Amino acid sequence: MLMMRTWTVAAALLLFGYGRAQDLSGDAIYERCAGAIMQIGVRDDLGRMQGTGSGIVLKDSAWLLTNHHIFEHGGYLMAEKDGEPLDITGGIVRADAKHDVLILKIKPEIFPELWKKIPDLDVVLFDQLKRGQRVYAIGNPADLETTITDGLISGLRMAEDTASQLVQISAPISPGSSGGGVFDGQGRLIGMTSFIMRPRSTQNLNFALPMDQVLFWDRTDTRHDISETKWHPQFIAGYEAWKAHDCNLAAAHFRMVPDGDPTRGRALYFTARCLQHTGKNGPAKDLYERAVKVDPRLARAHLYLASILLSEGEVEHAMEHQSKAYALEPGLREVKVTKDDW
Repeated sequence: MLMMRTWTVAAALLLFGYGRAQDLSGDAIYERCAGAIMQIGVRDDLGRMQGTGSGIVLKDSAWLLTNHHIFEHGGYLMAEKDGEPLDITGGIVRADAKHDVLILKIKPEIFPELWKKIPDLDVVLFDQLKRGQRVYAIGNPADLETTITDGLISGLRMAEDTASQLVQISAPISPGSSGGGVFDGQGRLIGMTSFIMRPRSTQNLNFALPMDQVLFWDRTDTRHDISETKWHPQFIAGYEAWKAHDCNLAAAHFRMVPDGDPTRGRALYFTARCLQHTGKNGPAKDLYERAVKVDPRLARAHLYLASILLSEGEVEHAMEHQSKAYALEPGLREVKVTKDDW
């Protein structure tokens, strides 16, 4: 039996007849689509980062789409957006190493504030695509969250090993882009960035899976051969208390997150935020330093640590952490840090 939320595709095709609508600008595409692209991290049983990538949220299905190869070394998958976590423990919908597709069920009720920000996406299928059509890729290359590039559909191909359809694009992608979205000029999802070919004598060739290959499959051939990812329950409870501005309760929960858990670095970071908010910069500084040691990808931990170091006159050290924060999350350049932040 083939499984697919067909009404989403049908609605997209009826409402947006291919080629009839005027293309949007790149900034309009970003504004419309970027909120559905997640940062994916894979950690081992000791909490060490093993790899990163991108993921696409299909809101009507509550599915997270990404590439299976991101998970090829095993461990725990985690998803987030601008430092806000997304719970993907609703179950494994599809785990298909052969076709490089992984679909996980999202629990929207766990982190409802992030869920409200995620846009709905319309979908376009392979037979509606044309060579030369302008496209945009949004993903997280080299951990640079929500990067957008543009280009053309260079070719519509078939993979020799799997007989799968492929979309060749000229929009640049890099390691970390895997699992990101490819959008047409109206901001409709046409594919998932998947791999790069690096011929010796030519430039890189970039490929995406069309949405047919991601969303249509034979359920009898689906393998559930990965472990589900779980946010530690004490982290979830602490995060909810932190959002409610109850620092005492939040810190009590965060302390219960064990060393080695994938959420340990975030627990340290949010505890430090509470301490800094109450003017306890010394203990906050210590926890920020521990947080970035446990998880060097916590851009905001680097940024808030830099603010404390700068207040203490440690300018060189502060600039080092600020630079790391901006490299990890360029949008933080627009953020003004104060102790009253939540």
